[in-house]
Amino acid sequence: METILRRTLGLVAGVGFACGTLALANAQDSQIPSPPGSDADYSVLTRGQVHEAFATPASHNPVEQPVIQQKPPQPIKELLPEHKPSGNNVIWIPGYWAFDQNEKDFIWISGLWRNVPPGRQWVPGYWHEVDGGFRWVPGSWVRASANVSFYPKPPNSLERGPSSRRPSANHFYVPGCWVYRNNDFQWRPGYWAPYQRDWVWVPARYTPAANGYVFSEGYWDYRLDRRGQLFAPVRFRNDAYARSDFRFGPTAVIDSNARLLLHLFVRPQRGDYVFGDYYDGGATPWFEYHGRGNGYDPLLVHYQGRETDFLNRVQGWHKYFAGHPEYRPRHTLADQLAFAKQHQQFQYLQQSSLGNTIDQLIADNGNTNDFVEVGADQIERLTGIADQVRQVRQQRLQLESEVAASASGAANASLLPTDNLPLPELSGIRVPEVGREVPDNPLNLKDIGPQPGVPPVKNLPTGDLPTGDLPTGDLPTGDLPTGDLPLGVPSPF
Repeated sequence: METILRRTLGLVAGVGFACGTLALANAQDSQIPSPPGSDADYSVLTRGQVHEAFATPASHNPVEQPVIQQKPPQPIKELLPEHKPSGNNVIWIPGYWAFDQNEKDFIWISGLWRNVPPGRQWVPGYWHEVDGGFRWVPGSWVRASANVSFYPKPPNSLERGPSSRRPSANHFYVPGCWVYRNNDFQWRPGYWAPYQRDWVWVPARYTPAANGYVFSEGYWDYRLDRRGQLFAPVRFRNDAYARSDFRFGPTAVIDSNARLLLHLFVRPQRGDYVFGDYYDGGATPWFEYHGRGNGYDPLLVHYQGRETDFLNRVQGWHKYFAGHPEYRPRHTLADQLAFAKQHQQFQYLQQSSLGNTIDQLIADNGNTNDFVEVGADQIERLTGIADQVRQVRQQRLQLESEVAASASGAANASLLPTDNLPLPELSGIRVPEVGREVPDNPLNLKDIGPQPGVPPVKNLPTGDLPTGDLPTGDLPTGDLPTGDLPLGVPSPF
């Protein structure tokens, strides 16, 4: 009989979590379903890497991944979850293996539902065998239905911040970058661009590949609460994934909005986000990464632009949890549920919890994310798209490995020609109209003012960044003085 690991643990509603936390605290053990053998096969984690396709911090220079001696397992072909966020452009992007330095083992970064950024297509990463072990080749969002080109390593970035004053409170800074033209790199300086209320600008970047570097031009992405749904990482035991009858459907999830920002960190040496309890080291608080060295954080630029006190409040919550280890997010969903039962009266229980169950989401009519059941008519299309993404990964691995092997003896790698990886057209993905449904490229907006109808930053509504999740006034003043909190990070402007 097939082993199907699918338990009723699921989709957390970005912000509507308070009721769910209390309900979990009052739940009886018998009410939490568990599939046969699941405890022996795997554990659901509430600490780990944010899926690359959901969000990554930006870096002015490419981030070279460390070499891992252990060989990664083969990727798991996941079963699609039974519910998804509504929207025709929401697709399933498969998961991948990531190496946990603390445990010296691989964990599975579950796939996710992703609202595709306008005009973009996901090129997944993979593990590449190199001298001494294996190195992760990151994924990236590139221009849709095009050929992926591979370039020589760019020179070190010349980015040093803006050279002119900020035109207005409605402008943000887009960093400069190298662009490859006429067989050479040319520097494109940074510039000021008008802020777009509901959109996050992800700057251009280079990501390492086995045969060069992939260039991703900058693009507009959705706010976190509109991007889709993160699913929880999983640590398998006893090589359960290697069994011939093994099937896995990720159903445990991680909050994908406000509480994620409370417990979000950056690993600069890996160029990724991690979430959960990293307060004792191994990662940098995400709000401290921006403006330091090569760091640029698109999320901080966006949310601080929406709300002037945002950074101060996030820093306040970070200081609280850093000083109270006993109240930090637990490392597994099982421990989180146990903590909720034992601390039902804890004032900040919802802020310390990152996971939830699908039963609670469905029962919570007040959730702010609109999830729908994946019907039989959608399964074929969504499964087909997920298979296409997997095929791109395999084709990329083969192409890059072959080119890297043939180029290994080249005297001057910078003179190597670029190679192209064709991308398939994904079924049913509609590209929003530029200028109406999605803003124009900031390069075309930099010399004009904010779009008509966009109010000043100070008057922007904060409904999608709930003050109930990021307050300052009700924090214990004895442990967390809020009046003189240092910013601790240079202004992103």
